[in-house]
Amino acid sequence: MTRSLPWVFGLVCCSAIGCGTQPKQPEPVSDAKLVQIAEQHIAQNFPTWPTDHRELAPAVTDKGDYWEVTYLMPKERIGGVPVVHIDKKTLQVIEAYHTQ
Repeated sequence: MTRSLPWVFGLVCCSAIGCGTQPKQPEPVSDAKLVQIAEQHIAQNFPTWPTDHRELAPAVTDKGDYWEVTYLMPKERIGGVPVVHIDKKTLQVIEAYHTQ
């Protein structure tokens, strides 16, 4: 009985603290931070896109492993917008393109 006491004590301690087996949850990231990352990328990589895009509403969509940041065009306007994909783990841009 005394041999099993340390084992039982260890089991109880590990179950109480989780033994580090819980996966770390990523820090929540605000839409404003994602839009800021996207706008920095747009400024560097799409210099011909007009800076008046700030009048367009940004749209952030959760796509699973990444977020998609784009802009909503009013129905009366013709043109395209940048679309930026941001990795959830690294907050790095993994893909960007411009719609037509």
